Amino acid sequence: MKKALSIIEVMFALTLVAVIMAATSPVLLGAMQSNGDSRIRAQSVSAAEGWHDRFRASTLDFNLFTESVNYDYGYDYANDPDDTFIAAGDPTPEALNREWQDYKFIVTTTKVETSPIIWKVNVQTVYKRKQGGEGSFELSTLITQ
Repeated sequence: MKKALSIIEVMFALTLVAVIMAATSPVLLGAMQSNGDSRIRAQSVSAAEGWHDRFRASTLDFNLFTESVNYDYGYDYANDPDDTFIAAGDPTPEALNREWQDYKFIVTTTKVETSPIIWKVNVQTVYKRKQGGEGSFELSTLITQ
């Protein structure tokens, strides 16, 4: 003989499922937001590496950055007043806008050796987190000119 579930058993099971879902939802939401922040950070690291690549390719003049130069969110690289980003082999400034406008950069170069000429290139990057607020990091490398 089959025994059917009573209404009390069904209600208990639904309550148990609701409690488990309520307990795990914040953890799952936090993990999803953290994953979004990780993706944004990875994209900002790639953008910062783009600065180093341009210095390595000699499309940016090291001497222009011996004093820290700040580029705020939304900076228009296509209309840079000093034409810093108009160089042979560099992508169009419009491409730089798509790549870099979501971030803030502070770029500094320091000559650390004169024969051969070796520069330290430091790129501090600030990005907006999905969870609110900002994150930041610095990438530094040595480049022979």
